[in-house]
Amino acid sequence: MPHADDLLVGLVAPLGATAVLTFTVPNAPLAHPWSAVAGNMLSALVAAAVLSLHTGPWAAPLTVGLAGVAP
Repeated sequence: MPHADDLLVGLVAPLGATAVLTFTVPNAPLAHPWSAVAGNMLSALVAAAVLSLHTGPWAAPLTVGLAGVAP
């Protein structure tokens, strides 16, 4: 199981992408607060679910794929 500090480093990229969208194109649909918060929360829930079931080499690609198609 990864250490908590290692997991926190994984949050930098999605939060950075959200910050870039929010500050550079605030009128874009993905930059609205609901989309930003709900998208990050949904992706985190998908990641937690996948990691609780499988931690092999396919966990990261599976998480990205499932988070990308989640409603």
